[in-house]
Amino acid sequence: FIALENAAYLAKRLNRTLIIPPITTNSHDAYNSNQRWSDFYDLPRFTATTGIAVTEWDDVRPLTPEQALIGRKQAQMGGKVYAPWDQLADDLQCQVIYGFGDSENLHTTEWTFARQFLFRPRFVRPPARKSWTKIYERKTINVKDNSNMDDIVVMDDLVDRYKDVNDPLLFLSHSFKLRDPEGKNRVWNEIGRHFYFVPKVMEYARHLIEHRVPGMTIPRTRVSSSNNNGSNNVTRHVQGDEKNQVEESKNPLGRYIALHIRRGDIVQKCRSPGKTGDNTEEDEALMMRCITPLGHFSETVERARSLAGGEKLAVIVTTDSRTSEDHVTIARLGWRRLNHALYTTETELGIFGPAMVDAAILASAEYFVGTYKSTMTKIAAERQRSWYGREPLYPRTKPLWAPPKA
Repeated sequence: FIALENAAYLAKRLNRTLIIPPITTNSHDAYNSNQRWSDFYDLPRFTATTGIAVTEWDDVRPLTPEQALIGRKQAQMGGKVYAPWDQLADDLQCQVIYGFGDSENLHTTEWTFARQFLFRPRFVRPPARKSWTKIYERKTINVKDNSNMDDIVVMDDLVDRYKDVNDPLLFLSHSFKLRDPEGKNRVWNEIGRHFYFVPKVMEYARHLIEHRVPGMTIPRTRVSSSNNNGSNNVTRHVQGDEKNQVEESKNPLGRYIALHIRRGDIVQKCRSPGKTGDNTEEDEALMMRCITPLGHFSETVERARSLAGGEKLAVIVTTDSRTSEDHVTIARLGWRRLNHALYTTETELGIFGPAMVDAAILASAEYFVGTYKSTMTKIAAERQRSWYGREPLYPRTKPLWAPPKA
């Protein structure tokens, strides 16, 4: 999502149409596939709100069923030669951004996308930096993985270099890591907050909550995208003058506490580079920002219930944890873990449906508790603030007591 909103912001600054590649499987997924963003986000509403023209890659380069099969086969084979793919694939000029395609290797996701859609990226270096463009020290903008001062790592630098380029297509090798040190959250404020979920996603989320929390009162509403203000809106089916009236709702999915408990490979974000030997207190505190103990989440749930006036709001958990220990603890605490393997989420919404339904549930919670270092938490927190005027809660990341130092 961050790569998408960054690309949309650049399209706005460069006055270009945004061509959105599909969501493509990566190391987090066990599939070799992709899915359109319009399956989940209301792109016409986004265009109406931001003025950014949008089209999707599938419409620019549609594939026949036979071509799609060849593309998936090549993606499965990786870099091995596959003659049918070589015969169909086209060369496509791709601009080196953040060093990707030059000093940096493309990730699995980028290669999978290229192979699925039958093209070979041919990388070219960007135009020279403009004399007026501000140059930042890498450390001051938290760029630790790119030391080539000629590479584009900052939004404004990219805009300056390409604003006078007249090529009909600017195909960027990367957008996820681009920094915006002068932006003051402008990418989110101008772009990210305007990607609203389509009604089908919100409706499915509502039905899922009804199933997991029987008896919880949820507004009997149908989610609508007919209003461009604030949150995901709802159309209420009532009699009289209010019939079919569109109104804002701060609880479109009901009143509950949502937890995002991140596990898995997030641990890589909290390992000290080159660390060897015993862990220090600082290392342990940093690791807790990635892998937060469930007991700390439990404390924060009680804080949320206190903020709710002592009301025992239901707790809904989204997590990628696969450990039975976590699952048993969550159940013993009386929390409701969403396990999409037991539901029809993928059948109804596609392979990325579970992640999008989780995102909608986190964003719409009355109280949201997240994992500090999680990107999904970061986006849910921004939606909470922008759509509902709420501040997220976070578990503590330090022990309550530690033995005195010797």
